Amino acid sequence: MQFLSSAGLLVLLEADELASRQDRSLRLVYNSQAVNLALEAAGLGEYFAFADNVPDALKNPPSFTR
Repeated sequence: MQFLSSAGLLVLLEADELASRQDRSLRLVYNSQAVNLALEAAGLGEYFAFADNVPDALKNPPSFTR
């Protein structure tokens, strides 16, 4: 991914809220500097949990709750 718009950030926030309401955790899997920069610029870098790949995301769910 080369770009993440504010609409994309909103979708991520809404997906995280939906997961939380269902007692689930959302973990983002990414390897894009553009996404990382967009999340940091929006002040969301610490908001989401991240994994390096899908298998890691599935076997190591986030251990924190909001």
